[in-house]
Amino acid sequence: NTMARLFQASLEELARKHPSLILEVRGTGLMRGVRMRVPNQPFAERLRARGLLTAPSVGDNVIRLLPPLIITEAH
Repeated sequence: NTMARLFQASLEELARKHPSLILEVRGTGLMRGVRMRVPNQPFAERLRARGLLTAPSVGDNVIRLLPPLIITEAH
C-alpha cells in the first residue's frame, strides 16, 4: 500500500509538471494507467529506449504501468 501511494503521488506530480502530455492518471494499487494527450505508441517506444517497459493500450491512448510487487522506493 505504501508503494502504491508513492507511485500514484509520483505519477500525479508528473501529470502536473507535464499537462501538455498527460491527461489523467488512473488505476489502483500498482496497476496504473496514464492517459496521454500524445500518441501512446511512440511515447512507449521512447520509454522503452530508456529502459522502462510499458504496455500501451490500443483504444484510449493509455500507457499501462505494471511494476513488480517487490518494487522498492529506490526503484
